[in-house]
Amino acid sequence: NSTNVQVKVNPFKHTCQESTLRKDTIIRAKSRWVAEEVKKWVKENQQVGPKELQKNIKDKFKIDLPYMRLFNGKQHALDSIY
Repeated sequence: NSTNVQVKVNPFKHTCQESTLRKDTIIRAKSRWVAEEVKKWVKENQQVGPKELQKNIKDKFKIDLPYMRLFNGKQHALDSIY
């Protein structure tokens, strides 16, 4: 008694909304990762705000991250520096 399994692969690009949103945001970019990435900018200017960090992350990594994730990431960066 054997079982046959057939695997099909879709050769076409996804056109659904969800797959296009993933290009602009990264859910797994947690505040600890953000802290490591923004540490240099925070060392240069402790007064840098989350909005400026958001812009820098967008320019460098081409991703949009929520304001609060950047706020928390900055706090983690400050804690690790001082």
